[in-house]
Amino acid sequence: MKRLFTSFTFLFILIAFSTQAQWSTQWLGYTTAASVKQISIVDNTTAWMVPSDASNPLIPWKIVSKTTNSGSTWQQSTIPANSSWFTGAIFGLNSMKAWVCMQNPADTGGKIYVTSNGGSSWASQDSAIFHVNPKIIYFWDADSGVCIGNPYNEHFEIYTTKDGGADWNSVDASDMPGANNSNQTFANSFWTKGDTMWFGGYTEGRIFVSHDRGYHWSFIPLPVNNVPFVFFRDTVGIAGNNDFINNDNEFYKTTDNGKHWTKVACDGLTACYSLTYVPGTPGTLVSVGTTMMVSNDWGESWNFLEEPLTNPSFVYSAVSFYNLTTGWAGGENLGNPSAGGIYKYNGSPLNLSSHPEITDIPELFPNPANGFVTIAFNSPRSQITSIDFSDITGRLVFHSELQSEPGSFQKNIDISMLQAGIYMARLQLGNKQFVKKLIVK
Repeated sequence: MKRLFTSFTFLFILIAFSTQAQWSTQWLGYTTAASVKQISIVDNTTAWMVPSDASNPLIPWKIVSKTTNSGSTWQQSTIPANSSWFTGAIFGLNSMKAWVCMQNPADTGGKIYVTSNGGSSWASQDSAIFHVNPKIIYFWDADSGVCIGNPYNEHFEIYTTKDGGADWNSVDASDMPGANNSNQTFANSFWTKGDTMWFGGYTEGRIFVSHDRGYHWSFIPLPVNNVPFVFFRDTVGIAGNNDFINNDNEFYKTTDNGKHWTKVACDGLTACYSLTYVPGTPGTLVSVGTTMMVSNDWGESWNFLEEPLTNPSFVYSAVSFYNLTTGWAGGENLGNPSAGGIYKYNGSPLNLSSHPEITDIPELFPNPANGFVTIAFNSPRSQITSIDFSDITGRLVFHSELQSEPGSFQKNIDISMLQAGIYMARLQLGNKQFVKKLIVK
């Protein structure tokens, strides 16, 4: 028992002293004042990004940028669209192929463009005839994709494709809940998991959801009118509205795919302009605005991240993470030709950045383990307890919720499905979190 306590205490000390994230300042490559409005991460080294004019996002910038070397350099590419249009959203499939939504300031139509040579040239995909601005673009693979525009004729205008966009087909109104033409969605107001897509926006308290890659849609009601963000891990998700000015954030969490929602405390969250969920984690969120912050409990509590030392931005305008160690945040370069605008996360895994309140130390044995592992702890009251295992990339590989009663509690967990390697076990016990390294042999 003494050895278990010492091992866990050492891990806790390691966690406590590795909480400050480290960001490197990169350069957008624009000599005029630019702001990052969307980031599409492909993998650990490749990302695409949409900028806009820092003074007016409706000024016709037809530009995207790409990095293939973790942001050491960013290459610009210009879309050959109408001279008054601007780039609204991007999805990067790999370093060579990407799709963009082009929009016009009047919100009266737009086009989809695609590149297959890394941005050297772009071709319009004219079978998608939008009457409003297309706002969201996403592809599950090289063939299957969806593009979502604002409402037209009382429903969101949506196109799907099965051949990479050579042919886009409009989703019939009968397969889409009605929407007021004053509703809107936004480039970052969506999330996908498997074949399921969710999107929100100014949607009158509704999250639109499709379980078949965009062909048929329904909606989930939410107890807040505006829903600019929505994220799902599995049956657990978070959605809501962020108030950047007044810090009056209305976040709601669900554990049953949106059938029921409970309000999230948001303790300590300030100036949230852009928010993202870190894929594969139990519940890690990153917020940026005038500060950078992280939560490891679905937004209930927040800690500050260390910010870049050379940040010329007034506001961090966008954030996206690929996993616990790969992410970018965007801001403004303010016309400085040699500094800032995009920031690369180089810190330790984000789910180790909380400060768990340690009282009763749980046991996890045997460790190393093979086939089964036992978790044991003292529960102060009757409560729902969760246990998660994540691999070294931060990908969630096991989740279980347990009903623990007051007193000593012990549970055998089948881990025969886990391959040999190192995992992080996370126990959520009330408002306390415990993290421990587990070796599977």
